Amino acid sequence: MKERIYREYGGLLTVVGLLMLLVHTMIVGYWYSNPIIISRLYNDPRTTIVLGFLPLGIILTCSGVIIRTRFREGNQFLIKDGGLIHSGNPWYEGFESGLFLTSCGLVVSINQESKSTAHVGYRIVSAKRATHTACVVKEGRAVLDMVAKRSGH
Repeated sequence: MKERIYREYGGLLTVVGLLMLLVHTMIVGYWYSNPIIISRLYNDPRTTIVLGFLPLGIILTCSGVIIRTRFREGNQFLIKDGGLIHSGNPWYEGFESGLFLTSCGLVVSINQESKSTAHVGYRIVSAKRATHTACVVKEGRAVLDMVAKRSGH
């Protein structure tokens, strides 16, 4: 849950930084399109504030992107009672935490009780890849589709 909050915070920083860069670009573009305004801006303290938007916007945008990449979601591998390993991503439908949507289409819970699904009692394992057949087929199909799009076929 903490990672999700960090990702949201990183997204907010990125958006605020991009808005600051947009405002800076619009104001500076307006100044340079009107030569009369440029001569009045040399002694105006507001000029320093607007020119400060550029480095601050760059810093906020870069910080937000770094935070989002550091706390990005990855595939989780889930297992129940020594069975086959499913691969899945966190599922945020509703307010219940600990839900995952597997590659084979199951919504599973790492909790012992769940109001959203009957597939409960899974646990997260550190595996290299999934062993559940439907999950492997779905992941393999996604990889093949990605390769086909890159090569242009």
